[in-house]
Amino acid sequence: IHSKLEYPNIFYCIFMTFLTRIKQLPPDLQKTLLNNELRSLQLKIKKPNVEEAPDIVEVDWINGAFLMVKKEAITLAGKLNEDFFLYAEEVEWCSRLKNVGKLCIFGNINIIHLQGETANDTFESSGKGYMNLFDRKGLQIMLSNLVRIRKQFGIGWYVFNLMMHVIELPIILVGHIFCLIFQYKDGLSFKKINGFWKNVFYLLKLSPVIIKNRPFFYKVLMLFVFFV
Repeated sequence: IHSKLEYPNIFYCIFMTFLTRIKQLPPDLQKTLLNNELRSLQLKIKKPNVEEAPDIVEVDWINGAFLMVKKEAITLAGKLNEDFFLYAEEVEWCSRLKNVGKLCIFGNINIIHLQGETANDTFESSGKGYMNLFDRKGLQIMLSNLVRIRKQFGIGWYVFNLMMHVIELPIILVGHIFCLIFQYKDGLSFKKINGFWKNVFYLLKLSPVIIKNRPFFYKVLMLFVFFV
């Protein structure tokens, strides 16, 4: 699997924040709205992920499932940040590596990554990808990405992204009510909505720690004991 990854602009982030969370839409409409080519056309931006690369391509970051770094680059950029337990650690690292040299993928090399197999067992979760934000695995995904944004872009962008999650709370609830009224069977269950609400409030509790940006191990399986 090739991972050609570029940082999307702010309009893409806002657009996808709403689309990927509003799961109550009918499947056909949801599939159309989430089509990769359509998203790029609507926002007139480059796709942040291209599965196949014809040759050597310079990128912003590379998936940690298959990443090789020169020793000289590590000496200059530093090692992986130990605040991260899981998710987004390679993105933050690549932002520092890119400051000392180029990051490239090679189009003639392919790997297969069994995404999420170990994580699902550890967190007692299910499903592939990073769209399930309703359980402890989802909380770890959200937490790690917010920590990464704080370290990479500063307090302002961290607060902005956190507030986007807060804004989603009433939107998801209204969507759930809409599904009940019109009897859509593919909407989110109340259990999942409740799980997402709990995750967002958990993130709000951790905000002072994240904003201070001091050494702290953000592992949900450990922190759950102290904050829940």
